[in-house]
Amino acid sequence: MDIEKTEKAVFDLCQKIDKYAHKLEIEDLQKDRYCCLIPNLSMDAVKEVLKHKAKNYQRQYKEQNQVFLHTGPHHDDIMLGIFPCIIPQLRVASNRFHFTVCTSGFTAVTNDMLQNFLQKL
Repeated sequence: MDIEKTEKAVFDLCQKIDKYAHKLEIEDLQKDRYCCLIPNLSMDAVKEVLKHKAKNYQRQYKEQNQVFLHTGPHHDDIMLGIFPCIIPQLRVASNRFHFTVCTSGFTAVTNDMLQNFLQKL
């Protein structure tokens, strides 16, 4: 099995049918024009893709002795949007992180408001 081609087929299918990989069913794979070509098609192929992707994330270059400032417009955007991508950096004990929410979640950030925050910072 060519893991890169399988990975592309599986993730393209996920995007096309708006479903997470771990929620795919064998019927989803069998109906897709590319996934159905995966040799020995089974749900094990999806598990291998997820395992391969997890290994790639763990091998990512990790910054050390850095300070990070992450901002988001709402209280959950940092957690949902970037948290999965920064986990490798969070695991490095010498790094420091700061998270800032720019609105209450009910109003938009105006240019003036953001400019004032940045000047105070």
